[in-house]
Amino acid sequence: MGHARLSPSGASRWAACPGSLRLIKERGITDSSGMAAEEGTAAHELLEECLINARQPETYRGQFFNVGCKLQPAGWAADNDMIDAIQVAVDYIWSRMVQDAITHPMYPERKIDPGSMFGRTDCSGTADVTIIASHRIIILDYKHGRGIVVEVTDNLQAILYAIGVIAGLPEEQRAQITEVEIGIIQPRASHMDGPIRTMVYPIQTIYEWVEWFRVAAAATDHPDAPLVPGDKQCQFCPVKRHRDRCPAMQTKVLSAFEVQNINQLEPKVLRDPTTLSVQERALILDYADLIEQFVKAVKGQAQEDLQAGLHVPGQKLVRGKGGHKKFNIEDDKMIKRLSSSFGLKKNEIIAEPKLLGVAKILKLAKKSEKYSDEKYEKLEALVEQPPGKLTMAPESDPRPAAGSLRAKEAFKDVNLIN
Repeated sequence: MGHARLSPSGASRWAACPGSLRLIKERGITDSSGMAAEEGTAAHELLEECLINARQPETYRGQFFNVGCKLQPAGWAADNDMIDAIQVAVDYIWSRMVQDAITHPMYPERKIDPGSMFGRTDCSGTADVTIIASHRIIILDYKHGRGIVVEVTDNLQAILYAIGVIAGLPEEQRAQITEVEIGIIQPRASHMDGPIRTMVYPIQTIYEWVEWFRVAAAATDHPDAPLVPGDKQCQFCPVKRHRDRCPAMQTKVLSAFEVQNINQLEPKVLRDPTTLSVQERALILDYADLIEQFVKAVKGQAQEDLQAGLHVPGQKLVRGKGGHKKFNIEDDKMIKRLSSSFGLKKNEIIAEPKLLGVAKILKLAKKSEKYSDEKYEKLEALVEQPPGKLTMAPESDPRPAAGSLRAKEAFKDVNLIN
């Protein structure tokens, strides 16, 4: 079953670029999921199983989820990586259900219809986790991705989920709600605020968002709804992967190089970056993410053409480096064969076990019968984390500026005297 036209999961696209829905319809584009999205579906299925049956993720080790999807029909097995990620979500959700010795009802995969609050019949979806307390609604959205960090502040998808939950409450219960808490659970992506980020909105603010979505949804109905390219709205837009691509995105990318068409692009691209003016660099950097998305989309379409047997001038399909070598029989049978055929001993062919990761060891230490705060503090003192590599980010990035390496090097021997 496909998503609703104004699905909450696509809100960051259609709210910012109302013309994208028109272009998708005109070109008959079907938004197909990639491997990462399909793996995320498998993880969501595991999370739902754990919550519905009140079981730990470990009990599902080796079981396959999202079986039958086109990209990987066998599905995804619940392995260490998936189990560890879902464990973070399960622990947090169960802790939020029980507060002040009161158990609040929890609803996994709750069907919601936020559009009913602003006059739409094409805006429905499914909220991952909903917890309803006496005066507060808690909306928790699980994200399995590790590459793209999802922020909680003014997260349109989660806000629509909240609106949908409110819409489904009886009038008396709805009148008692004074605030809404939204949370993003993303265990596999590094974020300065940790794997779980939350934000609380007064209920009045949520109703203000209802009116905002009313206007945003209406804008998508206009036959000349504008195409508005940008980093967030273009990120997962299916149009950019289409053969004809998005004209607005292409125009914006070209404008970063101050040209009107592709043929004029070469002298700009091949220029030595050191010869660019500060203004030219700033303009290109402003559009850097969009340019990268555009190039990636063009490469993706070219590969699809080659795989379909079409000619792409200057390009060809090649085989990359093969995967990791492995024996095609079970380990215990391989051990016996190596022992009988080559006289190899088990300790010669089985690698020594390694220490688990820091997070897992700290978790085990907390559950240990010999646990004490003093010993745990000493254990934590042994943990060190190298600083992250320096990388460039826009000034709007919430992380503090790291300063100049050259400046630090130049003044490293300077002692300040008070």
